[in-house]
Amino acid sequence: MIVKIIGICLILFSTTSIGFFLSGRMKERIEELETIRRMLLMLRGEIKYSHSTLAEAFQTIGRRLKDPYGAMLLKTASVMKQLKGQTLAQIWEESIREALGESALCEEDKEKLIQLGNQLGYLDTEMQLSTIELYLEQTEEEIKNAWESFKRNGKLCRTMGIIAGIFLVILMV
Repeated sequence: MIVKIIGICLILFSTTSIGFFLSGRMKERIEELETIRRMLLMLRGEIKYSHSTLAEAFQTIGRRLKDPYGAMLLKTASVMKQLKGQTLAQIWEESIREALGESALCEEDKEKLIQLGNQLGYLDTEMQLSTIELYLEQTEEEIKNAWESFKRNGKLCRTMGIIAGIFLVILMV
């Protein structure tokens, strides 16, 4: 009897945890998109008002952002300053894949961020600012969509985790 009770508790705990985990990942994605938005705003400011090079801007912003984004930008700036013959697109993609491998961002978000690096490396200042503005708009739209999805599906994930646990307990008893 005690074994059954322990089993029931473990099943309920496990399925509820899965539901809360999935809901938490949705929330983490929103927070990471917000961080990307802040990063883009700072990058726009560094280029527009400080007239910084991309390496200088990445270094300045990297010191102000929390990891993994701060570390990603600092690594990108460091590699850019080493002048190893790589393009910014290559450095940027490598940094993103390394730093954001375990992030809550979906693959589509990561690909869009990689595309930003492809656009930034060879354009003049005005085109870089336009590219940042475009990506900023896309990010804000993605944040809005992610919030709507979280409102719709976050509670659903938590509730389904609990209900799945109850269902499995009923099946076992």
